[in-house]
Amino acid sequence: MAPSRGPDTHFTHPVKGGYTAVAYIIGSEGAFDPEEGHHVYNRDAVLFGNGSSIWARSFEKGVRFLFLSGKPIGEPVAWRGPIVMNTREELREAFREYEEGTFIKKKA
Repeated sequence: MAPSRGPDTHFTHPVKGGYTAVAYIIGSEGAFDPEEGHHVYNRDAVLFGNGSSIWARSFEKGVRFLFLSGKPIGEPVAWRGPIVMNTREELREAFREYEEGTFIKKKA
């Protein structure tokens, strides 16, 4: 997590080649594109394109965000609510199991 930043502060952080990077804003507002400067606000997420670093700028009240980076798994993603699977069929099965109380499996 990046520390809280004061007004008009710039922040850069390297990103490992081939990794996906995301910033999730958890306080105030900022910008993550030095050319466009679009504002992002609390509870917004920013998905970065390919590059070697990310750039952030705080505004009047500073900004707080979580920075996540990782190697893509290269698999399809199906998402609904708190459950993420690979297909919609797997999602339907997961929610059925959740409703039946069998979603969490215990090892024997």
